[in-house]
Amino acid sequence: MDKTFLCFKIQSYSPFSKRFNIKWCWPRRCFLRRNQKWVRYGIKPQKHDIFKPYKRRKDIQYAVKNNILYTTADSFDELIKIKELAPQMKILWRISIPEDNSKQLATEFSNKFGDDIISLEDAKYKFKYMAKELGVNIHGIHFHCGSGKNGSTSFQKAVQMARKCIQIGRQYGHSMEILDLGGGYPAGDLNQETIDALQVTKNDSLGYQVVAEPGRHFSQNTCYLFTRILAKRVKQGRICYHLNDSLYHSFNCILMDGVSFENENNQFYKCVDNSTQEQFDIQETKSLKDPYLE
Repeated sequence: MDKTFLCFKIQSYSPFSKRFNIKWCWPRRCFLRRNQKWVRYGIKPQKHDIFKPYKRRKDIQYAVKNNILYTTADSFDELIKIKELAPQMKILWRISIPEDNSKQLATEFSNKFGDDIISLEDAKYKFKYMAKELGVNIHGIHFHCGSGKNGSTSFQKAVQMARKCIQIGRQYGHSMEILDLGGGYPAGDLNQETIDALQVTKNDSLGYQVVAEPGRHFSQNTCYLFTRILAKRVKQGRICYHLNDSLYHSFNCILMDGVSFENENNQFYKCVDNSTQEQFDIQETKSLKDPYLE
């Protein structure tokens, strides 16, 4: 039976994480020192993954010491470093997929992470070089198009390229046993293009294990956020509410995911200031539904 492993960031909310079958979770290891948290949930270290394609040497050494076997890379230099420090680690090669509509994503990862594979010939050269020259076995393909409330417009293209890389990699002796579909999925319904792309990976004749990171898709609509109002005043003709939260915490989605609190209800010219002293740390200025706080 095929298994789809769900990835969680290490700071995932514990009650939500516990709701899932812990045998089917693959926590993304951004902060290795918190490894024990997931062990308490029953997730074996062998199913932990150092998510970042660039890692400190001591992080790799920590991973080896704690039997964390999986990691990602997107450069030859990183492969050489991993081979030197931890040749037993299983590496997923991260590829970069440019977004068709960059305005849809608040955070486009192709500008920062991933190997820019410009053609199939380029892929053949790189996987041959990794196998023959570097002596590194690649165990799978990883991509993450980026983060946005409506998802990516390039997800289908990313899946197609990832499958081709798996086929090419195997031609040069790479194991290619895992396909990591990344995250950035919308909170609501998936569009048909994404559904069609996911369907391709189900019982794929290529044969690989599927990993995905649908944190927002599963969790965003499961909770309500309550925040304390510390003060209320009038400034420059606006009613201002000062909260004990900020863009660095619960409202980070405004910056990172392009989330807006605009709605079709009656709007009142108000200002919600968050708790930090940053000038830009203002949640909204006039897009608030009447909150019955007058």
